[in-house]
Amino acid sequence: MRRCKSFVVGTVILGILLGVGFLWPLRGDCATAAEIWGEKNPTVLKIGGTGPLTSQYSVGVRIMAAIVEDMTRGRYVFEHYPNSQLGAERDLVENVKMGTLKMTVVATGPLSAFNSKIKLVDLPYLFTSAQQAYKVLDGPIGREIFDEFPKAGLYGLAWYENGFRQLTNSKRPIRTPADLKGLKIRVMENPVMIDTLNAMGASALPMAVPEMLTSLRQGVIDGQENPAIVHLNNRTVESTPYVSITNHIYNPAVVLVNLAWWKSLSEFDRGIFQRAADVSRDYERQWCNLYNDLSLEIAETQYKNKIERNVDIAAFQKAVQPVYEKYLKQIPNGEALVKQIRETK
Repeated sequence: MRRCKSFVVGTVILGILLGVGFLWPLRGDCATAAEIWGEKNPTVLKIGGTGPLTSQYSVGVRIMAAIVEDMTRGRYVFEHYPNSQLGAERDLVENVKMGTLKMTVVATGPLSAFNSKIKLVDLPYLFTSAQQAYKVLDGPIGREIFDEFPKAGLYGLAWYENGFRQLTNSKRPIRTPADLKGLKIRVMENPVMIDTLNAMGASALPMAVPEMLTSLRQGVIDGQENPAIVHLNNRTVESTPYVSITNHIYNPAVVLVNLAWWKSLSEFDRGIFQRAADVSRDYERQWCNLYNDLSLEIAETQYKNKIERNVDIAAFQKAVQPVYEKYLKQIPNGEALVKQIRETK
């Protein structure tokens, strides 16, 4: 990853604005960490993602990369491939599992095929706030979910986030489940999310992001559901101007690495990667919160999206109860875990 002054300056400013307190010095216009430290044979780590370079994932990845590169004095350098250059999310996870890719950041949507316990955090209306989610995910429950990844040849480093998911469509305002009747809504390729949108009253159609964008332009689907930051970054603000603040699913993401590669690292290097993932996680979350709020403002003012905030949340919560009845049977100790989460303040 080439370190350019514009990114470093931007990150310093972000640190000042958010009060996170992590800064690193400027080191010239553009150079890799290996060049900075004089490393002759650095280990190059490719990391793939689906969002654009301006996405919240990319912000987190670039901060994590900068910390690792600096702390290892250029022994490791990152090559970051955003915009689905290395494939959709499912492809990225498969490649990390096989070891052809060492690391990725993906939302939980496609991860249930690799970790059955991940379904827990995809349940609708499970979390009431991002702060509650942080306490759960960074605590014993989050670690318990991560402990399932090694069975699939993966290792979870940290929980990033997208924020809460909202409904957008091209037809009409959505205030109640009845308003969704007849609307074809794209969802992630995730059984919990598919069943959730169907229970909410929509006709859920699972598909990857590139297919979704084409389908929206061609009128094959009527809408999609994503956090506001993704609605803006994917430019669905241009095709689905009706936005409903449903907050129906809190959508975390996972920094995943190949298990065999992780075990091959020295204890010292594993400590550096883990610390870098933790620090970048905190940045990414604050960036995400800030930018989700800003994205709604941009969608409303610049793209003339109609933001519906008067949503009958209680009606949607009632509508999705069958999702709990179905999936709590599939999640080991599911009922007890949901109770613990809801008791977390």
